[in-house]
Amino acid sequence: MGLYKNVENGETTMVWKDSWIPGVKMGELNPVNEEARQFTRLAIMESWEHINLTLGFFCEVQTTFWKSVWKLPVQSRFKVMRACLGIIPTVDALERRGMQINEPCVLCGAEPENVFHMFFECQAVRQVWETTRFNFSSWQFHNSILEWMSVEWGGWEREKQCVFIMAVYYIWEARNKKKFANETINLNGMWAKVERQWDEVCVARNGIPLDVDTPSNLLWEKPRAPYLKLNTDAATKSTGEGALGGVIRDSEGLVHGVFMASAPSLNHSTLLEALAIKKGVEVAQQLGVSDLVVESDARLVTDMLNSNCNHASLLSLICLSILDMCIGFNDVQFQWPHRSSASEPLPADVIVAGGRRFLADQSI
Repeated sequence: MGLYKNVENGETTMVWKDSWIPGVKMGELNPVNEEARQFTRLAIMESWEHINLTLGFFCEVQTTFWKSVWKLPVQSRFKVMRACLGIIPTVDALERRGMQINEPCVLCGAEPENVFHMFFECQAVRQVWETTRFNFSSWQFHNSILEWMSVEWGGWEREKQCVFIMAVYYIWEARNKKKFANETINLNGMWAKVERQWDEVCVARNGIPLDVDTPSNLLWEKPRAPYLKLNTDAATKSTGEGALGGVIRDSEGLVHGVFMASAPSLNHSTLLEALAIKKGVEVAQQLGVSDLVVESDARLVTDMLNSNCNHASLLSLICLSILDMCIGFNDVQFQWPHRSSASEPLPADVIVAGGRRFLADQSI
């Protein structure tokens, strides 16, 4: 015995206001007690345990695989789940749904586009997987992502799993940019983007709050004595070469030191911001500063310097070297100035802008 309600096309159905049980008005039901809630939860869990998402697959895919993917701290995890099930909308998947497309892989323009080809077999993508610090080469011994994951996923460490998921997401993003916006894509910088995203995940897992109110006005604030304040900034040329700049001032606003420097191409502005802080701390050390406030608008860098992150990434290594330099000071504080887009440029911004113009002049 059961109940059902015919919603037809749903246009007149009010999910939260309609009476779904005959004779019972909205709001008359008492809250479900904890025992009933627990019973419902167990029933749902038992139902999911018997659902097979991969009927016809050559081997059994454990429920623990799907759970482990879903629990990873990266939002792009659902892309891998869809790729494993073959429902990510590649040309092959759309044609299996009845669409007539007849287009080759948009990345290489030579082979038919299916999930496994696009993410691994495609010549435009294959070399990308060869340049990562993790070994993903075993994909060559499998015929599908799900087959590969069912065999090896459980043996990967958590960081490798997250890096894999983020890489799949960025490959799919690049594919869509080329297919729908006709953008020229360069996958050589993909691992730098993956590393920065992993840095953000690690900082967030260390309890650093990500939501901070930004004031409508921003003025440079003098440090309290005996502290001196170091403001740093960085900029990037179109070639990737960087310009670093900074200024050190006391509680009266008097300038004690200024620096400007160039940096090699690092494919990411966050790394340049970290190098600017490192150079500024080095200058402050040479000036004999004992108490220092470091202010940078690179939120990820200041958060990492204030956290206990020591994972393997280039940004983390730079931050650890900065913290090692700070041992010689009496006290060093790292701050993010909550910059808004309408704010006046900070002193370091003006300096680094001059450095960028200097680099441009040198390249002429």
